[in-house]
Amino acid sequence: MGSRERLVIVGGVAAGMSAASKARRVNGDLEIVVYEKTGFVSYGACGLPYYVQGLIAHHTDLLARTPEQFARRGIQVFTRHEVTRIDLENRSVEVRNLEDGTLFHTPFDRLVLTTGGHAARPPIPGIELKRIYTVRTVEDGIALRAFIEEAHPRQAVIVGGGYIGLEMAEALTARGLQVTILEMLPQVLPNLDREMTEPVVAELERHGVALRLEHRVEAFEGADGKVRG
Repeated sequence: MGSRERLVIVGGVAAGMSAASKARRVNGDLEIVVYEKTGFVSYGACGLPYYVQGLIAHHTDLLARTPEQFARRGIQVFTRHEVTRIDLENRSVEVRNLEDGTLFHTPFDRLVLTTGGHAARPPIPGIELKRIYTVRTVEDGIALRAFIEEAHPRQAVIVGGGYIGLEMAEALTARGLQVTILEMLPQVLPNLDREMTEPVVAELERHGVALRLEHRVEAFEGADGKVRG
């Protein structure tokens, strides 16, 4: 492996790049390698609704730093690379290059896992149809905004009345879409007391958002591989 100690970090968004930066500050001689399966690192996912809305002009404005900036600090960042296996006995990770499908192995002295979460896609029939979007990664935001700007949809249905659902309702309403929220529970923001959600509901109604509480999606219907409204 060589004389330098190597730190491998799996996941390169907020936690992963914070760990890489901290490791560099603590040990200037450490070899640091970061693998991130999406195309971007060090971004604020909480800004995605504002990017979709258009308040954030370009997706690069969501990024705190680029791989090139990290490289100048001696941190190697590989985007579109997914760690598919961890071999603890031999202290190495198996990595797939998502651009060309090749597999390779990287040995490590230390390993940090910061894989984060993933968008919830419930096992509803039709969930794989086109024009059903999640908002988790920069790529998700780019795809949704491009669809809005190119296809000019008039209506949108949001499944879920939690924080992200309400933020997206605001973003899509601001873009001129008629928005309907489907929430299977008796209230939006279900982790709050009902009294605290009443002003939120009033604001949704003021902006013309149709709220359907205690409504569960049983299936998505489509034609030609696309969800049908």
